Amino acid sequence: EQRLKQSALQHHLENECKLRRIPCIYACYGCAITPKFSDMQLHLSQHNVVHLELKVLYLERVTQSPELLAVTNAHGAYCDISGVYQRESKAHLARPVWRHRNNENFVIRFDAINRAWVVDK
Repeated sequence: EQRLKQSALQHHLENECKLRRIPCIYACYGCAITPKFSDMQLHLSQHNVVHLELKVLYLERVTQSPELLAVTNAHGAYCDISGVYQRESKAHLARPVWRHRNNENFVIRFDAINRAWVVDK
């Protein structure tokens, strides 16, 4: 049995405890389940089809979304990409593209090869 000092208890509960509940890594796509930290791998393996469906629905919503896309990246090396992007009428490689409203050099698109959103300068 491991004992913790009172001063370390809060840190343990929030960052180290295997029994703490954490949001699923697919929460940004709509998964509302908050498994225990120790059960995350089990949750991911049991719900992989559901997670894939959530991602597909998310991407369908985004590609058919309104003309504007907001990006927030206030910290880090690429804080200048934050802002509002306007959807371009012309697609890039058959995929929608959004251009930064205030800085025409920035373009956001979904890269199918890397399976990620990218910002082109």
